[in-house]
Amino acid sequence: MSETLRYQIDEYYLDLQRRAQDMEIMDAEDTRSNPFPGLRPFRTAEAHLFFGREGQSEELIQRLMQTRFLGVLGNSGSGKSSLVRAGLIPALHAGKKQQRISDWKIVICRPGNSPVQNMAAALAGAGRNTTDPAVIAPEVERLLPLLRDSSFGLLEAEAGAGEHDKTLLIVDQFEELFRFGREIPPGEAAHFVDLLLSAVQQEGAHLYVVVTMRSEFLGECVRYRGLPEIINQGQYLVPRLSGENVRRAVAGPLGVVQAPVDATLVNRLVREVGDNMDQLPLLQHALMRSYRHWQGHGTDAPITHADYEATGRMALALGLHADEHYAALDDKGKAIARLIFQRLTDLSAGEKGGRRPTRMDEIYGLAEAVAATRPEVDAVIEQFRRIDTSFLMPPPGAPLQEENMLDISHESLIRNWERLSDWAKAEADNARLYQRLQQACAENAEDPTQGWISGALLQRLSEWRADAPLNAYWAARYHPADITPHDWPEHQALFEQNMAFLQQCIDREQEESTRKESELVEKARQKQRAKYRSIIIMLTSAATLIAVALAVWAFKQRQEAKTNLDALMKSEAVLASLILPEVDSLVYRLEYDSAYQKMQALASFNVAKKEVSDALMEFAFWYAETGDTLRAWGILDTAYHLAGRSLPQVQDKTRAAAREALRALNPARDSFLQARYFPVMLDIPGGIFDMGDDDEKPVRKVTLTAFKMAQTETTWWQYALYCRVKGITLPAAPSWGRLGDNPVVNVSWEDAVEYANWLSEREGLQKAIAGGDGKPYTIDLRAGYRLPTEAEWEYAARADGNTPYAGSKVIDEVAWYSDNSGGRTRSVGGKAPNALGLYDMSGNVWEWTWDWYGKYPPEAQINPVGPGVGSYRVLRGGSWIINADDCRVSCRFINDPDDRYDGIGFRVALVP
Repeated sequence: MSETLRYQIDEYYLDLQRRAQDMEIMDAEDTRSNPFPGLRPFRTAEAHLFFGREGQSEELIQRLMQTRFLGVLGNSGSGKSSLVRAGLIPALHAGKKQQRISDWKIVICRPGNSPVQNMAAALAGAGRNTTDPAVIAPEVERLLPLLRDSSFGLLEAEAGAGEHDKTLLIVDQFEELFRFGREIPPGEAAHFVDLLLSAVQQEGAHLYVVVTMRSEFLGECVRYRGLPEIINQGQYLVPRLSGENVRRAVAGPLGVVQAPVDATLVNRLVREVGDNMDQLPLLQHALMRSYRHWQGHGTDAPITHADYEATGRMALALGLHADEHYAALDDKGKAIARLIFQRLTDLSAGEKGGRRPTRMDEIYGLAEAVAATRPEVDAVIEQFRRIDTSFLMPPPGAPLQEENMLDISHESLIRNWERLSDWAKAEADNARLYQRLQQACAENAEDPTQGWISGALLQRLSEWRADAPLNAYWAARYHPADITPHDWPEHQALFEQNMAFLQQCIDREQEESTRKESELVEKARQKQRAKYRSIIIMLTSAATLIAVALAVWAFKQRQEAKTNLDALMKSEAVLASLILPEVDSLVYRLEYDSAYQKMQALASFNVAKKEVSDALMEFAFWYAETGDTLRAWGILDTAYHLAGRSLPQVQDKTRAAAREALRALNPARDSFLQARYFPVMLDIPGGIFDMGDDDEKPVRKVTLTAFKMAQTETTWWQYALYCRVKGITLPAAPSWGRLGDNPVVNVSWEDAVEYANWLSEREGLQKAIAGGDGKPYTIDLRAGYRLPTEAEWEYAARADGNTPYAGSKVIDEVAWYSDNSGGRTRSVGGKAPNALGLYDMSGNVWEWTWDWYGKYPPEAQINPVGPGVGSYRVLRGGSWIINADDCRVSCRFINDPDDRYDGIGFRVALVP
């Protein structure tokens, strides 16, 4: 075989399936040393330690027997992998012993960045029941042509493969097909899915498939034909653990190793977990650390609150443990660790999706920025993936090969290690600076008069270049999406081009500074010479000409003063033309306080320009709306002065009075700011329409009364104002940064609801949505601002009839989607509107609606609001990351209402 094999001989998974096949249970000594797995999932060999989900394994088997394909779904940390490994597999073997179920061959893999080859490696290891790479590699080469050449390759590979009656293929971490994205060779992910579907849909075949997947990726399954349908037929959503089940998960393993525990500590842990299943990995990790702390006592006393407190409790145990491993590194190792974890973390993905798997060749190249060798990098990785730590994947034992992926084992580490959180924020700042430089360089390449960076931004970039470890491997993450992944020469060329432009800006700034200094010196000399000439004239003039000379001198002085004043005004006007674009750029990135500092400096020059006065109005508007009325009135005073007018005198300098003063100063500018910071609501006339299509049977008649809909998706400008008023933190910035006229992202369903309620509160309207804080949400369609219902959304999007997209049959006319977005959101209103004047109803970002997800009823409905309860809320419209088919006006997407994602935003609705 001429090609280089890209699969990862993952000894962890190979050993996992070998033990699953033989049902080897961890021996007593290993059990006593480690009854809790920590962050990693349970293994089959630890089935005797797996408590709290009794009865669920039998339900999995029942569903699997019915469909032969089962999707085990749940939030991050809900226990999907553990349930399959330590629940389902042992239950299958138990069935075999009871002669209820056939003999099974167990195959376990994860897609990684080469799913078909990884499947071949798993089949090879299971077929030979070995973890020996020397035995597996030739078998992989034999199996690969079978798997690649046909959709039935998996069946052909398994035909006569052994004495087992049936084969169970477990695809763990199935969402890697979506998460690893561009790392997977083109077409391979789709073929991998075809292999699975063909195997389970072939009548008479004896192959069964179980996939584990994070539920927030459920909607991504629509990328592959047949996958949504088969998952709908066979899925199991991992239930929440009851308080009693959490108690069993805590006390059960301790009972196996006969470790006494204070009953009040168990009660405390049950209370701290509560209904938050995201806490389960933290619970396991805290228990592991507490148990080991207790072991260090060497006594028979129970495990107590003191043991639990000593490890930092659930809240801090993970961060303290990570800090211990970090502290054990030398200075160079710490620098490498920081680079690695910054690379593996992505704040733009939000709270639940902040991992960014990265190929090892990229990690090695990245570490060159701190002159680190590969053995030094490997040593740091080993420090964080030890069996007692499990912070990085692949697990210990799996070789670190260039083309395989390094990943953080669980999102809990991102959320609970404060040091990593600080690193991630610093990386986001570095990214914003580099992207600003890259944008300026591109503008300059198109027009040499544009893009030049100067002033404070240039100073910051210069300091950043000197302090940050930068190279092309680091910069590649922030380069345009059209550059081929891992084309390092191309990334190197673009990085050098950007950095060379930065140097040109620095040189240009220095030259300009030198020129201005020379001009000032020359002006001073000219002024001195003029004075000397005046003195000579005065001394040599005849007495009879003194009066005339004095008159002439006075005239010249007046002319010189006027000339100097004109020059000063011109220089200040030039200064305004330089500073105002930089102020606009800062406002565009929501950096209001920094922008206002620049405006203060500009206003101090007393430049009587309308542009400066208009610019100041935005800050008066912002500070008035956000409650800083004292500052707002001070800015208004300056704005009125520069416009040559007097600020109206009022008794109470309130927000409302400030708004009146703004309207009086410049009504057009005030209307512009109103539209920038608050939604423009368009009238949507009532009517009857056919809701749904062939993908969402049955199509039913829906009648809607008139309502209003926001013209655009809620922008960062609008949501930032709300955050400032409420004193809450802005949502996580996407990788491209927070850009004012882009739709806000990384907002949950509840975040969107709270924003709508705030709009109602601000305008003195009754809140349309009630509930929260543990109470169910209810909606009043006739009250204030709210999320649109799913029916309202589709009706407004269709607007002009039966076009597949909102306003056109041609998607590129109306939508930003995967083929034209450039890998990011775009300014709202950048594409054509539909017939009702609504923008971006197709593409840009998915939009939350009010409705819980459920089947459409067949009967006609009036103003439907969807099911009363559910697990997922409905999203509509498609997004920048989704293909054209998913941007259709009839396409539905679902998501956990708590999820925050850089492809999800919202718009508001309102009654007339």
